[in-house]
Amino acid sequence: MVDYGGDLKAGKRLLLHRAQEIRLGSRDCLEVASDAFAQLPPEERPVGASIAKSYGKQEYFFMMFEY
Repeated sequence: MVDYGGDLKAGKRLLLHRAQEIRLGSRDCLEVASDAFAQLPPEERPVGASIAKSYGKQEYFFMMFEY
């Protein structure tokens, strides 16, 4: 599924926060295991996820979740 707008869901907020904590700018991509999403309800909990920062005039993040 592709999402280009609207409010971030809880899983996306968690992944983005994790990436910002470790300063993703120094890395190309971050992969996160399911334990990072333990606080989410089981029906919304991904098995894993990855996030990559784009390079350009603005800062964008690309997120991929596996359910």
